[in-house]
Amino acid sequence: MNSIALITGGAGYIGSHVALALHDAGWQVIILDDLSTGSRAGVIAEAIFYQGEIGDKALLNSIFSKHPITIVLHLAAMTSVPESVENPQRCDKINRQDAMILIDTVYKNNIPFFIFSSTAGVYDENTTSPFSEDAPLQPISPYAQTKLATEYYLAESMLKHVILRYFNVGGVDAKKRVGNYKKNDTTLIKSTLECASGKRPSLKIFGTDYPTTDGSCVRDYIHVSDIATAHVLALNYLQDGGKSDVFNLGLGHGFSVQEVIVAAKKVTGVDFLTQEVPRREGDLVAIYSNPKKAQQVLGFIPKVQTLEQIIADAWAWEKHIQ
Repeated sequence: MNSIALITGGAGYIGSHVALALHDAGWQVIILDDLSTGSRAGVIAEAIFYQGEIGDKALLNSIFSKHPITIVLHLAAMTSVPESVENPQRCDKINRQDAMILIDTVYKNNIPFFIFSSTAGVYDENTTSPFSEDAPLQPISPYAQTKLATEYYLAESMLKHVILRYFNVGGVDAKKRVGNYKKNDTTLIKSTLECASGKRPSLKIFGTDYPTTDGSCVRDYIHVSDIATAHVLALNYLQDGGKSDVFNLGLGHGFSVQEVIVAAKKVTGVDFLTQEVPRREGDLVAIYSNPKKAQQVLGFIPKVQTLEQIIADAWAWEKHIQ
């Protein structure tokens, strides 16, 4: 057993996969999640689970006093860009204010390492992709703004840390040990598959007049199991004496919304309906990563390299839970 790790948001889609990866790597996992968007079914059986909020100092201190935790992986957040636009105050409370309480409490309890789940949305969309970690930052959505504010706060702290900037995450554990239980998910791949399975009547395409090849937004997609592996590598990096740093997690090339739809229809064999609607506030035009730094420093090379495989794994899960 390597040691004990606390994962906030460990009952969520990405968090449950990170918990699984850490357990597979020999870590004892403790999960803190308020289950507002996560699911109790997403908590791996081997984990110790606490239900509560990351801004609850008393709960945090209680957990830290009971368990000799050596690293905190902070994934709990309001992750929906549309929701953050609709309710920026709640987004700020969860993503920035509560995160600051967590960071301060972790430091006061002498926990040496911290990994923070951030977003590629912090980059300035007026800068041409691919984005390196030193690209200009200018988040436009409240979600991304609160993530960047937390990055800055963490950078000013005394905690040895790694910040992981996710690009778009898809897929599910190939063995279906954990999956995506999130209700009312607004992510593109999940939405397309819910259309294919009949859970949604049609897929809304938010904007077809963007300055891209087919007029739709472009994103860099990466498999959730590869994201989880990157957390293990970041954890090992910190334990081995690595300095605090920031890393992109993406494949390094972009796919448009229209291309994702074509791939989803091919994988599922379902010609589901689509509906063109106006642009959605907070969406970036085109964003994909330069992944070389994570490759060179962390040794991170994603195993899943095709959009079709990401969608196929997610589709297998969608059929599994029907």
